[in-house]
Amino acid sequence: MTEQITVETNELSQKREKDIKKHFMTEMQIYLLKKELFALSQMRVIYKYMQFEIHLKKLISVAYDETEKSFYNWEKMVSFFKSKNIEIKKLNNYSDVKDILELNNSIKHSEDLINDRTRNIVEFKNKESVNSRILNTFYERTMDSPKELIRDIAKEIDKDLFEFDETRLDSIIKDFEMRMDSNTKEKFISRLKNN
Repeated sequence: MTEQITVETNELSQKREKDIKKHFMTEMQIYLLKKELFALSQMRVIYKYMQFEIHLKKLISVAYDETEKSFYNWEKMVSFFKSKNIEIKKLNNYSDVKDILELNNSIKHSEDLINDRTRNIVEFKNKESVNSRILNTFYERTMDSPKELIRDIAKEIDKDLFEFDETRLDSIIKDFEMRMDSNTKEKFISRLKNN
């Protein structure tokens, strides 16, 4: 669809030069097509973040049996993972996905796409405004980042759920030791051995 609109815009530009009488109508058609291209570029960004958010919520739900509605809030999601000793801010692709989030929110809630939250996006630096070409360049650069971040988070969740090194085992033992009396400890040990 983007290619078709680009072809139409180019054809209209050539037509404009040939027929001065139709100049106004051609200019309006070009303007509307450029607006349509911009809207499509914005929709790609919104859809990319929406898919990331859906996949992340599913991952959390499956791994931790959590159906927390507040995971739409980025900081609450980061805090949730931190409580599981998963520092997602340190994972590869985190900053790209955070940029997608900020741009997504700006598209949905702001008239100006270049603002305090998006100003540091690589493609937006030193720009006064954003067009479909800039949005598409951003999209192309970041398009695999959400999938990669989900993969890395899944690996960290796997470690959290299934890997127990000596330090972690010691921590669990200390925690239970402080909370269990001798009788309960014996029952717990017995059940662990029987399972």
